[in-house]
Amino acid sequence: MRNGLLISFVAFCTAGGTVLAQPPARPLNVAAAEAPPAIEKRDALPATGAASCPADCSPACPECTPCGPPGRFWVSAEYLYWWTKGLHISPLVTSGSATDTIPGALGQPGTRVLFGGEIESEGHSGGRLTAGFWLNECQTVGIEVGYFFLTSRSEDFIAGGSGAPGSPVIARPFLDIPPTGAAPFQNSEIVAFPGAAAGTVSVHSTSRLQGAEANGLFNLCCCDNCCRGYRVDLLAGARWLQLNECVTIAEAIAPTSALTPAFVPGSRLTVVDQFCTENDFFGGQVGVRGEWRRDRFFVNARALVGLGSTHQHATIIGSTTVTPPGGAPTVVAGGLLAQPSNIGSRSRDAFSFVPELGINVGYQVTDHVRAFVGYTFLYWDDVTRPGDIIDGGVNPTQLPSANGPGRLIGPARPAFQFRDSAFWAQGVNVGVEFRF
Repeated sequence: MRNGLLISFVAFCTAGGTVLAQPPARPLNVAAAEAPPAIEKRDALPATGAASCPADCSPACPECTPCGPPGRFWVSAEYLYWWTKGLHISPLVTSGSATDTIPGALGQPGTRVLFGGEIESEGHSGGRLTAGFWLNECQTVGIEVGYFFLTSRSEDFIAGGSGAPGSPVIARPFLDIPPTGAAPFQNSEIVAFPGAAAGTVSVHSTSRLQGAEANGLFNLCCCDNCCRGYRVDLLAGARWLQLNECVTIAEAIAPTSALTPAFVPGSRLTVVDQFCTENDFFGGQVGVRGEWRRDRFFVNARALVGLGSTHQHATIIGSTTVTPPGGAPTVVAGGLLAQPSNIGSRSRDAFSFVPELGINVGYQVTDHVRAFVGYTFLYWDDVTRPGDIIDGGVNPTQLPSANGPGRLIGPARPAFQFRDSAFWAQGVNVGVEFRF
């Protein structure tokens, strides 16, 4: 009886409310009972956005449903902590022994280099700003601009001696180029020497790096499947980079005995050499970037290479100020490594390439806010740096005195010449991105 009522109810629902004739009762034999009719299996509904993407995940979506990070406009701000390639520079300051033949000269038994060689760079802070916009609703064509900078970094070194007995010998080494054509030899300029002069020498170096870029974005592949997806874009545009660096060597000397007939006890000497370089890269660049997402986590990376011209500009300044006892100071052109033979400004252009790699790992905090942390490596060939334009050879006939600049006789040394170096910057970044 119970089975007959149940079959009548199912037949009623199946017929849209009409009661069908009750079929004859069947024995309740499980083994002999017929299997229920097969139910046609239905594919699960596609996730939002996936229905419009073709199977090959190409950007040609029939319904033009965008995929990838949400938002048509985005802007991000990042904190940078980067390291840059150190500066290679010839020995500029030495200590020596008063018993050496030429105290403070390179190659003497008691000489020690106090400043020079490979000067390692410490990490320093900076920032990066990026903004972009998709030009179409399909989010396949867009533009993006960015700017980054590292704060000006400076390093300072100072050494000196009182000139009293037992005080250290401080000197500035150079390669002496005799005007007669004789073989060059290592020599030094005394800054502090017991019983002869009290003085200090300081080295101040500065460096600043910044750059900007503007790129067109062209989608190559894009696929979004609910909680996971990816997209790959082509980047093509223009890039500018600028690297400014300076090295300044300054001496303050007070002779306590006659160093030369022109520099008598009680006089004061201030010697300054300055070497500054500025590099500006202008060129085009092309690359790719991709992003992979799963749930709220994402990883994106980009690789670019820029080709163009680096405008190199170098400036060398040198001066000696002599103040006699009770007299007015006199400024004379030329220091030690900056003399009339190399003082001035020069420029040239060199072909350069600038590759960059970057990767970020982040989290989608809300539909409009993303936070991420990453790493960037930037390489720049064919730049000129202060160490590249310093000539350690000096023709002593040019050295200034209280009577004025020296008259050059023989080789014009120090000479000016452009030399190229490779430069790199790398470091970590932490940022936040807003998308609308």
